[in-house]
Amino acid sequence: MQNGLNMEMNAYNVIETGDKIGYIEFNENSDVISTVHKRFGGTFMGPFRKESLLQYVEDIWSKNNLTLTRRAYLDNFIKSTAG
Repeated sequence: MQNGLNMEMNAYNVIETGDKIGYIEFNENSDVISTVHKRFGGTFMGPFRKESLLQYVEDIWSKNNLTLTRRAYLDNFIKSTAG
């Protein structure tokens, strides 16, 4: 939380091994935004569809046994994209 803003973000671990050289934590349970748009909006029009990200978040929420409500999960996602 910075300046009273909760952005629901997790920092990645970084190990510095030299000047501008190092290792960053790898998260294998993630999707890049282009994949999300292709899957939920189509290859060309995905980035232009307002619903593609919402459908992605709702798809993950519905397929996982999450303790968060749908609204709380969506709010968390929205806050995490602020960074």
